[in-house]
Order: sequence, then C-alpha cells, then structure tokens
Amino acid sequence: MTTEREQNLKALLHTSEVLEAYTSLPEDALDFRPFPEAWTIREHIAHCADTAVVNFGRCLQALANSGAECITSNPTWPEVFDYSATSPQDDLALLKIVHRGLYRRLWAEAEKDWSDGQIHHTVHGLIPLELLLEKMSVHEPFHAEMMERNLTAWKETSSAS
Repeated sequence: MTTEREQNLKALLHTSEVLEAYTSLPEDALDFRPFPEAWTIREHIAHCADTAVVNFGRCLQALANSGAECITSNPTWPEVFDYSATSPQDDLALLKIVHRGLYRRLWAEAEKDWSDGQIHHTVHGLIPLELLLEKMSVHEPFHAEMMERNLTAWKETSSAS
C-alpha cells in the first residue's frame, strides 16, 4: 500500500472532525447566509453528509464494477431535500458512520492493485479510485473553510446589531 493511499484512507476517519464545532452553533448562525448564492453552515453540513453517502457507493462501485456510471450529486439537492430543515448533529453522525464503514471496506482492499478501479462520472468522465479518495480527503476541510467564512460574517453582523 502506498503512503498516500494510507493517508487518504486514514483521513476518512478524521475529516469529519473539522465540522464538529459547527454543529453546536446557535440556529441563527447555522442558517446565516452571508450573500445570496452562499450556502448556510447547515446546508454545508447536509451536503457533506449526502456526499459521503454518494462517495461510499462510488468507491464500492469502482472496486466491484470498474468503469460503471455512478450517481452524481446535483446542485438542486439543497432545495429538493430541504437542507434548511436538516439536523447538523444527525448529518454529522451519518457522515461519521459512512466514513467508518467505507474505511473498513477499503482498508480490507488496500493492499490490492486499484489501477483498474474507477468510476464513470457523468460530468467529469472516468475518475480513478485513488483520485476519488484523494478528493474525499479534502472535501470536508474545504467546506469547513466556507463555514468559517459564514461564521465570521455572522459574528460581524451580530456584533454590529
């Protein structure tokens, strides 16, 4: 197993930690939208949970049925699934369970050759499992940066009131 693969697999167990502090914020902070196109903190957490579920299937598909077309998330999901009504605590719990389960399944296959493991993404084409895993390891930290932006803006707005 490569060091990079091992690091990316272990990241699955810890990436949710960057979201932890945001789940206990006041409701108005969770739902604060710093500008019209921005997602709220609640929506970011819901998206991360849904993406974890989607990526779980993608990774298993890459190993079991390489090259098969995979499910893609859609920009309409926050509206369609009413992310504004979700529970950040429940979404974080879901994300942790999914990441632990995926870690166990991929760790069991970690010594194998993954060079044929890939998914067919309807927008991005063929994505090798190694690249998918790498992208997953930075997904929650990326969203945490956006949530921190929101929190900072909310604090500035709240203190100005």
